[in-house]
Amino acid sequence: MHKMINETGKVSCKQGLTDYFHGLFDAAGQTTARGFWYGMLGETLIYGGVLLVFILLTCLAQGPAHALNHFIAISLFIGELPLCLLLECCLVPLVIRRLRDIGLKANGIVLVFIIITVLNALLVRNLIIVAAIINIVLFSLPSNWLQKFKNKRYLRPFIKD
Repeated sequence: MHKMINETGKVSCKQGLTDYFHGLFDAAGQTTARGFWYGMLGETLIYGGVLLVFILLTCLAQGPAHALNHFIAISLFIGELPLCLLLECCLVPLVIRRLRDIGLKANGIVLVFIIITVLNALLVRNLIIVAAIINIVLFSLPSNWLQKFKNKRYLRPFIKD
């Protein structure tokens, strides 16, 4: 049985990356802002490394001149799209742990996912930028930040006691 991720205080890069990989498919526990961003760094490094491998394999297989022309089609069909889907699925538990850490209950987490999904699904550039800004601000909030709003009656269903 694996340990539940419960980050508190200052999180080192090593601990943040370790917790990210240990909690890939488990949303139990909490992740601090620093631990979240280290997890995002780990995911970015994985994606960048695999993308670099795709580029190198394409160059070796077809030569540099043809590689750039066919890179997008080959990488999408062979592995980049499945890799993106896998990384997005691995990101969900990290996001849930982070939202729980700032003080949201399950209702609040579902509401955040709905709002961000709707903003991204509308495919309007300005709304996607708004969603990105909301994500950055939300995931950078300190632990238990929403606790100061728990006395607001309209927020009680969404904020932990």
